[in-house]
Amino acid sequence: MAREERTVNGKTSTDIRFFLTSLDNIELVKKSIRLHWGIENRQFRQTVLRLL
Repeated sequence: MAREERTVNGKTSTDIRFFLTSLDNIELVKKSIRLHWGIENRQFRQTVLRLL
């Protein structure tokens, strides 16, 4: 499970995501999740910029 909290314009929201994995190294799991979402966020920004 990964929990993310963020605050935008004074409003806090929480997202909870569940992951299934065969990895038993929690540090590797956390690193992999962060890497994946970093790629997703970068692709989203590129898409938005192309649409503007």
